Amino acid sequence: MTLLTLQDVSVRYPLAGRASFAAVDRVSLELAPGETLAIVGESGCGKSTLGRAIVGLTPRSSGIMTWRGRDVSSFDRAARHALKRRIQIIFQDPLASLDPRMTVAEAVAEPLDIFEPMMSRAARGRRVTEMLDQVELPAATADRLPHAISGGQCQRVAIARAMILGPELLVCDEAVSALDVSVQAQIVNLLQRLQRETDLGLIFISHGLSVVRHLSHRVAVLYLGRVVETGPIETVFTRPAHPYTRALLSAVEIPDPIAARARQRIILAGDPPSPVNPPSGCVFRTRCKGAMAICAERAPALTSTGPGAQVACHQHQPSSQTGASDLF
Repeated sequence: MTLLTLQDVSVRYPLAGRASFAAVDRVSLELAPGETLAIVGESGCGKSTLGRAIVGLTPRSSGIMTWRGRDVSSFDRAARHALKRRIQIIFQDPLASLDPRMTVAEAVAEPLDIFEPMMSRAARGRRVTEMLDQVELPAATADRLPHAISGGQCQRVAIARAMILGPELLVCDEAVSALDVSVQAQIVNLLQRLQRETDLGLIFISHGLSVVRHLSHRVAVLYLGRVVETGPIETVFTRPAHPYTRALLSAVEIPDPIAARARQRIILAGDPPSPVNPPSGCVFRTRCKGAMAICAERAPALTSTGPGAQVACHQHQPSSQTGASDLF
C-alpha cells in the first residue's frame, strides 16, 4: 500500500487588497514505505512549503492528502493526533531547531512527554539513551546544551527527537545543506541506515543534487510551485526530459576537472517569474529557448516518458494535443 499520496495539492497565501498566490500549485505525488522521494528546484520554488503542508505545519488550500489510503481530511481529532507521530520533520538549521535552554536529553524526550505522558521517568530515560545510541551520539551528550555540541551532532539530536516516536515518514527539509561535506555524508548514511532498519519513508527536500542522487529512489522537480518532471532517480539524472531539469543538472559539480571543463553549462535567461503574477500557460516558457506558441496558451499536463517517469512539457505531448505546426 502507498504510504502517502498527494492529489492536486495547493498552498495559497492571501495578498492584501488582491487575490491570493499559489506557493504550491496542484502537486500530485506518491510515496511508498521504505522509499526516498527527493524534491528539488531553485530557491522559492515551493519545496519547503510543500514539506510543511505534508507535516501539517502549513494548511493545504485545496487538494487531497491520503495516508495509507485514507483521506486525511476525514480524520477525527484522535486520528489527526495519532498522525502527528507518524509524520515527523527535521529542518535545515539544526541549532535553531532545538530549544537552547533544554539539554539534549530533554529535547529528545519532549515528544514522549506529549504523546506518552504516562510513561515513567525511568522508561523515558532508557528510551532517550537508546535513541542517542541509534543516531551514534555518545551518552555524555545527553547533559549538554545545543550550543555545546557541533552542528552535525545537533542534527543527530534533531533526528533522534523525530525518530523517538517511531514515525513512518520523515520529511527532511534541507537537512544537510548547512553542514560540511564530510558531515553531510555521515548524516545521509545515518538516514539510509534508519530507513533500512525501520522501513522509513523519506521526503528529502534539497538543492544539493549530488546528495539527492546518492540517497533517493525517485525525484520530483518543482518550478514555481508546480511539478515539471518526476521519475526514478537514474532516469531523470541520465535522461532528463524537461529543459529546466537539464539546466539544474548541468550545474552539478563533478570531481573530474577535465570533464567539468568540457561539460556545457546551461544558463537560464532572466530570473524566475513572480508567483504573484506567473506567466500564462507553461510557467517555464519565459526562460525556455524552445518555447512555442502553444506554451503561452495552455499549461502542459504531466505526460509519461517511460516507466514511472513524467514530464510537463509541450514538446513531449502527443501530437494530437500539440499539433505538428507547433513542434516544427
